[in-house]
Amino acid sequence: DSSIAESLLLCLVSRPSMRVDGLVDSLFIGKLTLNLSFKDTEGPQVSVTEFTRLLKAIKPLVAGPVKLESGIESDFTKTSVYPRLDLQSGQLVPGAVLQQPDGCVLIIDETVLSEGEFKDQAVCNLQALIDVIRLQQVNYDFGMQQVTLKTDMPVISISHSKKSILPFDLRVECDCFTFCPIEDEKISLFRSYLEHCRGLTCSVNEEMATFLEHDYLTLRKASPLLPNGNPKMNEQEFHRLMNLARLTAISEAQTNLSQEIWERTKTRYL
Repeated sequence: DSSIAESLLLCLVSRPSMRVDGLVDSLFIGKLTLNLSFKDTEGPQVSVTEFTRLLKAIKPLVAGPVKLESGIESDFTKTSVYPRLDLQSGQLVPGAVLQQPDGCVLIIDETVLSEGEFKDQAVCNLQALIDVIRLQQVNYDFGMQQVTLKTDMPVISISHSKKSILPFDLRVECDCFTFCPIEDEKISLFRSYLEHCRGLTCSVNEEMATFLEHDYLTLRKASPLLPNGNPKMNEQEFHRLMNLARLTAISEAQTNLSQEIWERTKTRYL
């Protein structure tokens, strides 16, 4: 539906626009990682393939899908998803899925998850994916040391309902995927649109900032309480809404956050 399509669009136009080392990741602005969870336990297997095909049609750079399988013989257990140095040749081992240029979209397939335990290489791979999702960074393994590089990699995961094991910014429940043929001309236009939006930055003027400060207090007073007694609406949750509102503005090619977009974002994502 339109809300799922918009969530996907926000992920595709997202990019880290500001991050300050040393501060908590809740102040990380611009990135949005997305989990699409399916209620149907049979459909997603086909949908992952179709979804990847669609994204590769509208995005020049798509990596994956990375299949999260816990079996001993699975690729996720045997091979490294992060760049790793071959100590004998002195070259990086080819094929690391996280070694990508900025703007590349990473697809993760969680529909293949089953009961089991991640061990050894799979644990390292899982942590590498978490680092990309939470911090947009990739650790290059050079044997005796690791070098951390910042990245710009929108991440989209497809999973069964409520089974994602990764810390995504936004989770959306889906029933199924339906794809229609797309004309080459429309694909070209959509690619241009995505690249244009990804180059924009949304700012908040002084008047809007004052409005947001008052609205935060209002939302916090009306917020339900968590089991620990604190309001559900905290600084981190407010930041998440702010990020979604900024990306909504960017998806509409606007560079300033308006009150109308803010109210629309609250209605859809709060």
